[in-house]
Amino acid sequence: MITFDDSKYKQQLRKYLEDFVDSSYWRKKEKLEKYDEIDPQAFKERIAEFGYPKEAEEILKIWQAKDHSRFFSAVYKLFNLQKLSGDAVKWDLWNHIRQDASVIDTYLESLLTKDKDDEEDIENQFKSIYHETIDAQKKNLQEIEEAISRIEDFQTQVVIVRPGDIGKDNFHSINGVSYVSLGEHKNSDAPTFTYFGLREVDDIMDAGDTDFFSDPNEERDYFNLVKELKHPGSSSQIGKILKLYTARPVKDREKLEKYVEEKKIPNNIFLTDSAEEAIGYANEYPPRDVWKIRIYAKYVTVTKEKEVMSAGNYQTLGKDGFAPVLSMDVIYSYDAGQEQIKESFKKYLQ
Repeated sequence: MITFDDSKYKQQLRKYLEDFVDSSYWRKKEKLEKYDEIDPQAFKERIAEFGYPKEAEEILKIWQAKDHSRFFSAVYKLFNLQKLSGDAVKWDLWNHIRQDASVIDTYLESLLTKDKDDEEDIENQFKSIYHETIDAQKKNLQEIEEAISRIEDFQTQVVIVRPGDIGKDNFHSINGVSYVSLGEHKNSDAPTFTYFGLREVDDIMDAGDTDFFSDPNEERDYFNLVKELKHPGSSSQIGKILKLYTARPVKDREKLEKYVEEKKIPNNIFLTDSAEEAIGYANEYPPRDVWKIRIYAKYVTVTKEKEVMSAGNYQTLGKDGFAPVLSMDVIYSYDAGQEQIKESFKKYLQ
């Protein structure tokens, strides 16, 4: 059922490694070409002029001994000594010393490093980074597989997991981000979310988006999987009874009254846990009725968490395009008289 597709990640990783090795080579080559231009005596005299004639003799000996491990630290020690002395740093002189020292350091390092074939170097780095990423992806795959196994009547036959995209600034890091897509879709039309592991889910799509959701059961599986990854075990539990509200167009009244008898409501109906918010919406976008719906938490997906100063928002989510409800009642009728509105609202507040 679950397919792991790392083809794009492999292409990206190899490309960024090749670019990195190539740019490193040219930076190093440029420095090595400047090495022969540095006069040892002039380099020593600049250090002496900087204020450290004794250290200048020692650094020259380290250079001549080709001691890469000590050279650069010995040069930078001068800068720290200068700062600690309280004397004003001679910046022009120091910058000249630092630039020459960087070139010398690169040359000494190159003497220690055996010549390597670039392709072999890229391949070794590729294997190291790739295997660490696969280990991280396996953890995500296991959590996704376990989540699907807990979802009642999960019908989607194809679930594709891909490592997240990488860039030139993070390609060398372990990639523990996964893109999770449901269903067989052409191009990039598959409903997808991002999973970071450890119950963290992001980039969740909007329920009812017909550009991506053409199958109601696939849509239900999508949101149940998101719910199950964030709150393991939640999709199989009926949950508590929620009292939610929705402002529906008057033209839908007859259809909704039919659903009252059947005790069901279509998927993707927007709901709020605030009657005031629903009534405000009905007044702002008339003509609308406001319905109170009692429904188990299992049959809704949270689109906005409830906060201290704002209401929580939900959408209905059920099998075969409908969610079962316990009851549905109109609490605010658009065409009712003012007194009836007041009485209805008082009744709701009781």
